[in-house]
Amino acid sequence: MDFWTRMRKAVDKGLSVSRDWLGKAGDAARDLGEKGVLRLEIRELEAKSKDLLLKLGTYTYEQLGREKKASITAKNQEVQAVLTELLSIEEQVQDREQKIEALNRQEQQARQDSDPAGSPASQDFQDSADDPAENPKKPDSGEQE
Repeated sequence: MDFWTRMRKAVDKGLSVSRDWLGKAGDAARDLGEKGVLRLEIRELEAKSKDLLLKLGTYTYEQLGREKKASITAKNQEVQAVLTELLSIEEQVQDREQKIEALNRQEQQARQDSDPAGSPASQDFQDSADDPAENPKKPDSGEQE
C-alpha cells in the first residue's frame, strides 16, 4: 500500500471517529440540557410549594391565633385548596425526578453500549502501546542504568 493510500485511510478513520465523538458530545449536551430544564422546573415547583406552605401556615395562625377558632380541618375550603395544590406539586416533582432518573439510566446504558476499547482510534493506540519498539521498558526505580 502506497503512502497516499495509507494517509487517506488514516484521515478517513480520523474523520469517522471525529463524527462519532461529535455525535456523542451533541447527545450529551442535549441530555444535560433536558436534565437542567427538569431540575430548574423542580426548583420552581419547590419554591411554589414553600409559598403555599407559608400561605397555609399564615391562614392557620390567623384562624387559630387571631380569630381564636378551636380547630381547622382539611374540609375547610381555604385549607383544602392549598392541600390540593401541594399534592399536585408533589406529583409534578416526582414526575420530573423520574424523568431525570430515566435520562441517567439511558446515559449509563449508552456508556455501557459504547466500547471505547473497540473503537478504531483506541485500537491503534493499544496496538502501539503493546509494541516494544515504540515503548521500550523503563528500568525499575531501584535499578541503575
